[in-house]
Amino acid sequence: MVIHDKPGYLHDEMPDYIKVDFDSDLETLLNVLTGCSCLLTGLLFLELLSGGTSKGFWPSVWIFLKMAALTGIFGFIRMNTDNYYVLSPKERAIFYRFKLFGYENLKKLYSFEDIRFATTCGRNSKGDWSYVVGLVDVKGVLTDFGKSEKNFTAVNAAAINIAGAIGCDYLEAAPERVLLIEKTPEGKARAENVRYEEKNRIGSETSTSSGSPITTFFKIGCGCWGLIMLLGFTFELLGF
Repeated sequence: MVIHDKPGYLHDEMPDYIKVDFDSDLETLLNVLTGCSCLLTGLLFLELLSGGTSKGFWPSVWIFLKMAALTGIFGFIRMNTDNYYVLSPKERAIFYRFKLFGYENLKKLYSFEDIRFATTCGRNSKGDWSYVVGLVDVKGVLTDFGKSEKNFTAVNAAAINIAGAIGCDYLEAAPERVLLIEKTPEGKARAENVRYEEKNRIGSETSTSSGSPITTFFKIGCGCWGLIMLLGFTFELLGF
């Protein structure tokens, strides 16, 4: 995650907006598809240098050209995809900006007054820890504010800066802790970062996605199309 425009200043010193950049799920998917197709293209090129595949030299050239074109398509789509959050001190709101080629969509997520605190949320996957900035609203709903990273210190610094930019509280966090949220009898949200072993003690975290249905459509569509194309060329290469 990259935070632009020096967040954490007092509001009368803040710029008109703060861009919080990260790789969205769609961007990550396109990175994977581009990388996989690039790897297959490289392997095909090495096969050509050694005389081609079992299909013969010229059929191998044709497969190589198609794979290279597919790599270029994935790369071109990725270069024209740019998603990020926008914090606007002037409008006192947080937006999610989605861009794919000429299509752009700006979705308002929260007003600053809706955010109760920012913190660092730990995620444990079979002992492998990752961290993400989390925003908890007044209803106790958690929004992952970016992508997970392994570096707790960097993510926690971002959470502190974002809390300063929004003007909300920062909930103290520590490595290898998970965020747990519960509702009080008065209907208010209460949260704390606890050890992973204590995660069932007080409740559960509740996440929400910042993506729109259009974002989800592009993500699923690109993923399915990309996997079908990669599998098709792989089967063709192997002679199925």
